[in-house]
Amino acid sequence: MLVHTEQPSLDGCVEGSGGMSATTVPPAVTARHDTKPTCAMTDDAHGGRGGYHIDTLYADPEIIVLASSVATTVTKSVLHPLDTLKCRVQLLRTDITPPTQPYQRYQCYTSQQPPGLLRTRLRQLRHQYTGQWTPGHLYGGLPVKLLFYVPYQATYVLSYNCMQQTLQGIDREGKDAAGHRTANYVWHTVAAAVFAEVVSAGLRVPMETMKMRIQSATAHGSFDALRQLWQQGFASCARLAVPQVLMHDIPYSIIQWVTYETLRPWTQQWKARLEEQRGGTELAATSSASKSFWALYGVELARTLLSGGLSGLLASVLTAPLDNIRTRVVVATVRNRHLTVTDVVRDTYQREGMRGFVRGGGMRVLWVTTNMACYFPLFESVRSLLLWRENESRLTGASS
Repeated sequence: MLVHTEQPSLDGCVEGSGGMSATTVPPAVTARHDTKPTCAMTDDAHGGRGGYHIDTLYADPEIIVLASSVATTVTKSVLHPLDTLKCRVQLLRTDITPPTQPYQRYQCYTSQQPPGLLRTRLRQLRHQYTGQWTPGHLYGGLPVKLLFYVPYQATYVLSYNCMQQTLQGIDREGKDAAGHRTANYVWHTVAAAVFAEVVSAGLRVPMETMKMRIQSATAHGSFDALRQLWQQGFASCARLAVPQVLMHDIPYSIIQWVTYETLRPWTQQWKARLEEQRGGTELAATSSASKSFWALYGVELARTLLSGGLSGLLASVLTAPLDNIRTRVVVATVRNRHLTVTDVVRDTYQREGMRGFVRGGGMRVLWVTTNMACYFPLFESVRSLLLWRENESRLTGASS
């Protein structure tokens, strides 16, 4: 997922649209993923502060792919056990009572109160996946996930940026004369999110299918999960792909991107005000100032934690029932490939009621929010570092 970043100005501030004049001393440069270095904010003739002026020239695709791959690999590897736990909680059979252990039988005799709901669910979860709580099981599906997710993320990111660039090139009214966003940016974001999901579905759907089957112990490894897909045939895989993309992936991407793009200008302004309070300290300082990776990460963390974390939080909450149904469909079709979404929904409702569709929602919110809060700052930091080094080498070559 592409986000903006900060980078040093090479030729001073570029004058924005709307008649605002750029300041003579280049301030901290605020650039989107699709921009050249431009002024983060400008002063008008009365000393007031103008809006953000953003061009629509996208950054180097190689840098985007590399930064996205690094951020994806680190984030998914660290947080994969949360994903596994989320998948298992969603598939928990609450209608099956685990056998009572001797110490638990003694507690029932000595205690007048029945065990709480949380303790009961933990016992059921532990019983349903007995012997499958080792690190190897918790990280099950991670090799498949990384194998598919890195090219998927690169495809998704480039598709999203390409569509945004195309739409902004066709419709120049994405911002009004004052530099503020109009309603068009929402439709641009929605169209770009849908286009990116459709283009990258060929990589995401097989990856998610194999990963969830491994996590739920219905497949005993990557080769077993791949064998299941092969035996079920292309038609069955297509029947899995269409509801996943339409029912879950597209709604999630739309909610997340619209929320993130809406919050991003506010976080930029908030960061600029913090820099002014610190005496005008610039994030993009001078080209001679040395920047470490962790310094960049620390600066980006606070700003992107809000926008990235909140966008992931909102999207995960609103699509929790859809994700639950998707997980159940993917796992249930291992036994019967002819099952439909309607069959799974009907069976879930008859056995568990409406609660079955929100089971695992808390774990999903925790996992997605943590994932977004880690991914966005890491992506921006890696990309900022790569852009800074590229600009340094360009300046060095020009001076020599």
